[in-house]
Amino acid sequence: MQAGDGLRLSNPAKALPAMSPAATPTPRIPDYELIRLIGGGSYGDVWLARGITGAFRAVKIVWRDRFPDLRPFAREFEGITRFAAVSLREPSQLALLHAGRDDSAGMFYYVMELADDTEQGRAVDPARYRPLTLREVFAQRGRLPAAEVVGLGVALARALASLHAAGLVHRDVKPSNVIFVGGVPKLADVGLVTAASTEQITFVGTEGFVPPEGPGAPAADVYSLGKLLYELSTGLDRNDFPRLPAELGEWTDRREFLELNEVLLRACEGDARRRFTDAGALLDELLLLQAGKSVRRLRRAERRLSRALRVAAALAVIAAFAGTGAWVERRRANVETMRRAAAEAERDALARRTVYAATLARAQRALEQDYYGQARRFLATSRPQNAGPDLRGFEWRALDHDALGDEARLLRSGGAAGLTARSSPRGRWWGVSTREPSLLLWDAGTGEERKKIAGVQLFSGFSADEEWALGIDDRSRLSRWRVGDGRIESAASVGTHWPIGWTDGARAVALVQRPQQRPHMLRCWDFAAGKVAWEGAVPLTDDGTGGDFYGATLTADGRHCALALLSGRASDARWHVLVLALPDLRVRWKRALEDRPLALALSPDGAHLFLALGNSRTVSAFAVDAPDGSAPEWEFRMPFAQPEALALDGAGRLAVGGRRSSVCLIDAGTGKVVATRRGHESDVRSAAFHPINRTLLTTGSGGDVRWWSDQPGRPGRTLAGFAAPAGGGRALCLSPDGRWLAATAPGARARLVALDGSGGDREVEGVVAPLAFSADGKSCWLATRRGTLELEPVVAGSDAGRRSVALPFVPIAAAISADGKRFAAVDKEARLALGPLDNPAAVRAFSARHGYPWWVAISPQGDLVATGGRDGVTRLWSAESGELVRELRPANAAVNGAFSPDGKLLALVEESGVAEWQDVRGQAPARTLLTSSGVLQGVAFHPREPRLLLGGRDGALHVVDLERALELVELRAGSGQETAATLARVAISRDGQHLAGYLEDGSIRLWHAPRGD
Repeated sequence: MQAGDGLRLSNPAKALPAMSPAATPTPRIPDYELIRLIGGGSYGDVWLARGITGAFRAVKIVWRDRFPDLRPFAREFEGITRFAAVSLREPSQLALLHAGRDDSAGMFYYVMELADDTEQGRAVDPARYRPLTLREVFAQRGRLPAAEVVGLGVALARALASLHAAGLVHRDVKPSNVIFVGGVPKLADVGLVTAASTEQITFVGTEGFVPPEGPGAPAADVYSLGKLLYELSTGLDRNDFPRLPAELGEWTDRREFLELNEVLLRACEGDARRRFTDAGALLDELLLLQAGKSVRRLRRAERRLSRALRVAAALAVIAAFAGTGAWVERRRANVETMRRAAAEAERDALARRTVYAATLARAQRALEQDYYGQARRFLATSRPQNAGPDLRGFEWRALDHDALGDEARLLRSGGAAGLTARSSPRGRWWGVSTREPSLLLWDAGTGEERKKIAGVQLFSGFSADEEWALGIDDRSRLSRWRVGDGRIESAASVGTHWPIGWTDGARAVALVQRPQQRPHMLRCWDFAAGKVAWEGAVPLTDDGTGGDFYGATLTADGRHCALALLSGRASDARWHVLVLALPDLRVRWKRALEDRPLALALSPDGAHLFLALGNSRTVSAFAVDAPDGSAPEWEFRMPFAQPEALALDGAGRLAVGGRRSSVCLIDAGTGKVVATRRGHESDVRSAAFHPINRTLLTTGSGGDVRWWSDQPGRPGRTLAGFAAPAGGGRALCLSPDGRWLAATAPGARARLVALDGSGGDREVEGVVAPLAFSADGKSCWLATRRGTLELEPVVAGSDAGRRSVALPFVPIAAAISADGKRFAAVDKEARLALGPLDNPAAVRAFSARHGYPWWVAISPQGDLVATGGRDGVTRLWSAESGELVRELRPANAAVNGAFSPDGKLLALVEESGVAEWQDVRGQAPARTLLTSSGVLQGVAFHPREPRLLLGGRDGALHVVDLERALELVELRAGSGQETAATLARVAISRDGQHLAGYLEDGSIRLWHAPRGD
């Protein structure tokens, strides 16, 4: 067994009982501590609970004795089990995380995500927690604006629609049964969900929300949701329907409300035959409203069409006398039909775009939380199906590229979870044990899968000659399997064995638990001789119980062993870790822990112990020969829960994995993260280093096995060291093919970086800002402190193509047209200089009238220049004559601006978080979009797609669909564990496949969006 490898139970949870109950008669729920009651009803109670990971959840317990007979109780449980599958597929549903049943206690239970707190949102104080419901919102705010009600209706109708599509109904839609989770409205009280039926079922519901025919059908849920939306949009009681408020004429959103009311009239129809048949039909019309379409006009068209058809039928009797009238009515009906078809097509397109945007958001969130496999699955759903439209743009490709993670060879994509990974001592084999149970073997030189050996449990490594694999058989006997033919040899040794590793080619060490006997034995079995080589009693733990086996590791030379033992149960559980010298079992180090040691590793000489602790999410390093009470040499808190994969290589690196899709590589001497390997399909379960080339093998809970090279991770995600120089601003540009980046750096420098890893990075002195690369990407225009524009070759020492253009002042900002022919520059005195790059004599300079200028932009064709500054006015200038063309006065001063690739649009961003773009000729009204960022600074148009890219607060890159003024997604410069600074500048390569964002903290985030499926 190689140094640093640790053995864990195949299912550590089995060694841990449920957490101790709070107080009788509080029920016992496995892996959850019930803190206090937060709700209840006729049939069950809702508890605030804390899971073993520390996450807060809601747990509902449904009691058998509260039902009049067994059938309704069984039906409730059937509904929950069917709802569980639906809840995880649809983001608008409340996620049901687990369901269980305890017939001996007369109850079943289910675990759900917890609602936001009414005061603190996602921050939960168990003593003061109160769930945020729609009833609470309504009580605080009263009537809500119609547009907000439509948005709530879309979310809730979508949730109901997914239920109805699965043959389920909710039965009690009302404001108190709508909660907010992360700000998203979701239907609660999912225990009421059951199969849709016209037969008599348990009557549930609330007076005023239940339709005349009673609950149990999809149309009944629609009625309830309609009444809910009526209350929210009018401020009246549901029983007042269809009365309208007396003050309706004074409402600023009167028109929007009347459109919504047209939908509510149909949703709340007393006659189910005239009501929406299900929530999907209701959702369609709410989406039309959200798109700004008129449902009232469609209703009139429907009525006119129906009337026209009736008239046409009557006129057919007297067609000889009134043929012309029928033709007119039929023509009018056809026109209305065409209009409706067009509206429906637009509705369908809107629905597709909405789903697309939601999918992007879910993928982005998954990446922020380090769930790469989940992000890949989300993105895959946006690939065009059945010759449908392809909505994917830069934003999808950028997310898809990030979701690939770091480069690795995928040896296995799925199947039974990989429990333990090992490399053979000489590096010939990779071995991975699975839950089947079996052992999978790959050639560690080629990565080719060679064989599968059935029956191997608790695999713990290869013998020194690489001929045997160690584990236990189905009778818990210490066993070895011949790698060549899978032949098994079992030790003639009594007791339950926990294999730890090999001491040489034929001898293996195991902990042996003997029934009803303490202490346990540590035994070395000689397979060649067929007898015990040595054995001894495991030293007792501090409480004298001896403890049960929890985990172990052994150095490659077999001279040192670390054991983790578990004693006690529930709240009294304690873990004891010992480091023993072998074979005399002398205790070199020991410690009692309240935290679970999920993995252990020893340095090759046995001088250092590394522990991965589950509850605190820390990895700690201890000097073995230090006193027992000594503090760890270092501790590192992992960015993920349950760090259960731990491996140490000969170069002093620790690989740590857990409940995320990434593996952290830590310097074993300092505890600092030196690299990260991203991209697992599932949670990381085990890790092993190759003994020679230091490559890494990891396994996932989803069965995937990845082989990582020893090279750095995927290059070009984040670059550091570009803090803004004194007296200058942040600026950056990309070469047309995205291979080179130029950006400002401290000390009035520009840094040129080869993003393809080819090297040759360098810095240029005396630079105000880099402006643009030449068309061939071999040179870059720089604005200098000498008052010049310099065309600098990217390769040091080359003078090919070098040029210099003198300016009438030292600029603070400048711009080069995309065709490379003209420039514009401003100085701190608000002077604007314009001219051709090939004719310095034609340069003209004049006042831009800003007091102090902030930015300058030039159109791609070089015919227009835009400037903005402290006076809040944006001015458009003719680059040829220098004449003022237009003045634009946005609501707030524009802090930056950019021209579209065709030069027809100018986009401005404001500190208020508003983006505005308009026709530079003034022939169309400006369009605006309010982002979630309180400040916007970076702005760029995509060169090939109708996308606007905006840099905002917390590293947000807002991607906007220009044609529909719709934000598609926020790409994030940070991650779920870190908050990024404001994205101050944005640059995109001419091929549209590479984007760079300059953050205020001096780092640069790169997004890559390679074309292809």
